[in-house]
Amino acid sequence: MEAMECNPEATREVEMYISLKIERNEAVYLRDIINRFTRRPYGWPVNEILLLVARLGLAGKISFTMGISELPLKKAYDPFTSVRKYGEIRIQKVRQHDERQLKNAERLVKNLFNKTFTGNSEKELAELITQAIKQWHDDLKSFNNKAQTGHFPGKQKIEQGLILLAELLQQANSFNLIERCLEQSNALEDFAEDFEDLDDFYNSQFQTWQNLNKALNDQFKANRPFLEKDPTAKQALDELDRIYAMPSPYDQLRHINPLIEQLHSINQQLILERRQLVETEVEPRIERVQAELKQAKAPDDVQNQALRPLQRCKQRISSSESIPQIVSDHAEAANYEDEAYELINRYIESLRHKEPPKPVSPTKGEIKVAEPAPKRTITISQGNILNTVSPKGFIETETDIDRYLNALRERLAKAVSAGDRVRIR
Repeated sequence: MEAMECNPEATREVEMYISLKIERNEAVYLRDIINRFTRRPYGWPVNEILLLVARLGLAGKISFTMGISELPLKKAYDPFTSVRKYGEIRIQKVRQHDERQLKNAERLVKNLFNKTFTGNSEKELAELITQAIKQWHDDLKSFNNKAQTGHFPGKQKIEQGLILLAELLQQANSFNLIERCLEQSNALEDFAEDFEDLDDFYNSQFQTWQNLNKALNDQFKANRPFLEKDPTAKQALDELDRIYAMPSPYDQLRHINPLIEQLHSINQQLILERRQLVETEVEPRIERVQAELKQAKAPDDVQNQALRPLQRCKQRISSSESIPQIVSDHAEAANYEDEAYELINRYIESLRHKEPPKPVSPTKGEIKVAEPAPKRTITISQGNILNTVSPKGFIETETDIDRYLNALRERLAKAVSAGDRVRIR
């Protein structure tokens, strides 16, 4: 269908007739218009009149109802081509804004969406506004879905924007939409600034914020007590905390990644230092257990059972990024060494309970030297001995000294007399 300007004079005649009838509070039906303009002095063809009426509808200047229901233009073809329906199709004038209001609406569209209106009708302007608002609304729903997955800024602004735009999208016609936009112009212009921040954040800076969230709640969380002892690291952590707590941190986002890189460097250095310190103590434990296993001539299954916990502990220490875990494994290594000695001791005891082998007579000229029996390793804890002689856990008098030394000497003598070796902790 061609534009209205193809026959502007005829279009104005039809529009004026409809306006006059409505101003006199008279109902206007399609039949009235056809009767009016098929007669003299007009004498227009029916199809031309139907086309003019349809053009006015497309321009958003009139609307149609049939019975009690609205008749959309896309469903009007069949009724328009049925003579019997002419008396049922009622025509209503759509309110129109004046030129000044339309200019204000055009400027608002330019300010909000950076779009220039190139149409020439109120309906086209409303369609442009609707399209732009729908795009904003869809973007906000996408931002909101991301915001609900964790701690992200702008949630309140997103919710306010969704409410503001939903109310505009609910307007029933072009006139109401433009009118409401003009009424809400200040709120829309304020929100346009917020939308620009939200759009940049959720489409360009979202990964940066996820890096921040991971840094504070995962990457450096376990080691934070150790990092806070370093002045540079503490300053970086405090700054990241400040940014993380801001409701609108958009102008601070550029600082996040450099601060994380700074923390990562310090964190790795602290981990390396603690790991090296711990490994220098764990490795000798493994070597001592290996020596005991060799001395006891333990079979492979006993060796594996004794060494495996210590070796796995060493592996965890060499791969762990958590200083508390390294400290914990360091403490566990001492327990694993004790358990290894206990395992070896049980093996040695099992040998002692077996019937000794019959001696083999040496051949003439040969001197047989008996192999020494393997010794158990007995661990004596100084703290346990102290607790037995002093419930308070302190040595305060010379009597306490004598009691402690006597208890220690007694334990040592008992172990040595049993053919064992003593390890003091």
